[in-house]
Amino acid sequence: MPPNFLDDQFAYRPTALITVDHNVAKLLLTNPHVRCLMVDFSKAFDSINHPILACKLDKLHLLDHIYNWIINFLTDRTQSVVLNGKVSNKQTMTQSIVQGSGIGPVLYTVYSSDLKAAGKDSILVKYAVNTTLIYADQTAVSFGDEFKNIKSGPNITDLK
Repeated sequence: MPPNFLDDQFAYRPTALITVDHNVAKLLLTNPHVRCLMVDFSKAFDSINHPILACKLDKLHLLDHIYNWIINFLTDRTQSVVLNGKVSNKQTMTQSIVQGSGIGPVLYTVYSSDLKAAGKDSILVKYAVNTTLIYADQTAVSFGDEFKNIKSGPNITDLK
């Protein structure tokens, strides 16, 4: 992975909001209009494909025991549902990240790290499962193309 592969990912909401505000103001200096596309990848943690995540983790060149621990953490997990006091049969989970786990947000960040804007002058700001695309109204890449790019991004589904 290149050293700047997380440049568009923010850990804190205020920092992400300041970055959005700064980039909009900067683009307005030279453009009459700036567009922002704000996307919420609903249920993103539930749609993480384990084999794709494993490939992305492999590209990070983690120590073998750390990589193996993460893969073991994701493998052979089961889930059941309790409804009206009745417990369903256990089902093996082949995708998703355990919500509430300490490593879940980091794994999602790695999974979505290759989502980049289509236009060279467009800017992505990612915070948790929220992504904001900022681009000048007069640009070589259309709104539709940017939106298609984000929807087909890092193998994330359930776009709202």
